[in-house]
Amino acid sequence: MSATVLDVAERNMVLRQFGDLHPLPENSSKTIRFTRQEKFTVDTSPTQLTEGVPPEAEGITINQVEATTEQLAKNSHAARKFSLIKSGKLRS
Repeated sequence: MSATVLDVAERNMVLRQFGDLHPLPENSSKTIRFTRQEKFTVDTSPTQLTEGVPPEAEGITINQVEATTEQLAKNSHAARKFSLIKSGKLRS
């Protein structure tokens, strides 16, 4: 059980640290599309540059990633009390 809790906590920490929030407009579909550029490959044998001669250009690879959103929620008495304290409607 504790290993499962640790896995979930780790995943949530990574999402909060590196994830971005992208709100969906109201009455839109549950699918969102992101566009990203792929990383360039690392040359294992770099070429010597010559002054005045531009290096060869490398093409950019662009990918589109689609995701389906889900709305998840869980309400508890503690969360309700916290929101009331935070809003100033209830004193701790």
